[in-house]
This record gives sequence, structure tokens and C-alpha cells, in this order.
Amino acid sequence: MKKQNYLSVFGSILSTVLISAFVLAPLGVFGAVTLGTNMSTTGTFTQTVGSATAALFQNAAGTVTTLSVDTTNVRVGVGGAASTTFEVQGTASASYFFTRNTIQVAGVPGATASVAYSRFGTATTGYSGDLDASNDLLITGALEVDGKAFFDIGASVAANFEITGDNRFGINAGAVTQTTLEVGGTASISGIASVSGNFAAGLTNTGTSSFNFDAPSTTKGGCFRIKDNDGSGYTYLRVTNGAGTFSTVDCR
Repeated sequence: MKKQNYLSVFGSILSTVLISAFVLAPLGVFGAVTLGTNMSTTGTFTQTVGSATAALFQNAAGTVTTLSVDTTNVRVGVGGAASTTFEVQGTASASYFFTRNTIQVAGVPGATASVAYSRFGTATTGYSGDLDASNDLLITGALEVDGKAFFDIGASVAANFEITGDNRFGINAGAVTQTTLEVGGTASISGIASVSGNFAAGLTNTGTSSFNFDAPSTTKGGCFRIKDNDGSGYTYLRVTNGAGTFSTVDCR
């Protein structure tokens, strides 16, 4: 009698296993499934259900999300739910980064307006005619360049331009600038120029050095202001009709 009971129980278990394997393998599992250990497959794993949390990987307490897959909005989030197509919350590292479109650094995904150019920050350009493509860049904050910087077309500075270090600035001056300011061609000054030290020309040249002073007014002519030796005032040299006269009266 016992032998018949054992055979009956064994047959029932075997039938359940065979039926489960026959039904679940080709048709799939419909409903919640809990796996006590790892899950692996030698084929493909497909999730086609439309859900904001079609796949969710969390810690044991369910408080920290490692990976979230949203098949309704086509989004994947690492470190939490995603508000864009792919979002990483935290530090991300990549050996190579390539994008076909613009780069946006800073701002809130979904809340920061998209622009036609790449940018660091959320400010908008004041030169829309020049910054209008993905290979144009706007930096809202400061920029530090520790190496060389090359401007092949031009550069525009709206505020102060400061030079530190060797305090040398050359304009068309060659590879090495020998003086504080060196101009390798013709320089024009439309306003007032101030020189605190010596002003010299032709010291290293064998040719003739020339100074051209063009007065903006044909009635006043050219005017030179020279400070007195005791620092009390200025003496003015005015050139009119080919003749020069010195006076303490300001001729500017």
C-alpha cells in the first residue's frame, strides 16, 4: 500500500513538472515571478509591455534604484527614473564620447530650453548670427586655458583684456615678442595715448624712423603735451602752418 502511495505522489510531481515545462517554455510566463538566485539566458530577453517601470533593479530594501526602464516613454535611467531618453544620476565615465548634435552642460533636463549651439551653462548667446550650429560653443562662466590658444579668424573682447606673466603682447610681431608691446606693422591711435616711460623708435634699425601725427581738426593742428620737470604743469607744443609754438595754454 505504501509503495502504491509513493508511486502516486511521484507521478503527480513528475506530471506537474512536465506540464509546466511544456506550457511555460513556448508560451511564456504571465504574472509575477520571483527568482531566488541569478537569472541567465543563452538566447534573448524581450520585454514588450508598455509601462513606466517595465524593468526596475533596486537594492534589497527597495530604496535605491540601480536601473530603470520605461517602455512607455522610451527612457532608461541609471541611478533613478529617467526624464530623458537616457539619464545617469551621478558620475558617469566613458573612454570616448560622440554626439551628432549639441552638448548641453548644466541645467535641468526637460526644463532647460534647447538651443542650436553647444553650451556650458544656461545663458543664451548675444551673437545669434555667429553661434547657430552644434559646432559653436557658449560658455556662461569663466574659461581657463593653461596651454596655447589659437584664434584663426578673429577675437572680440567686450570688456577688459589682461595679460600677465611675461607681460608681453605682440601684434604681427613674429614668434617672439621682445618688448612689452610690439607692433610689426603700422599702428594707429585715434584717441589719447599715454606713455609712462621712454618712447623711442629706430633704436635697433638702420633705416630712418618716422612719426606721423595727424590732427583730427584742421583748425587746431597737431598738439604735443609735455610735462614740466618739476611736475607742476604742462607745456604744449602746437604745430600750425608748418611752425611750432610752445605755450602753457592747453592746445588740445
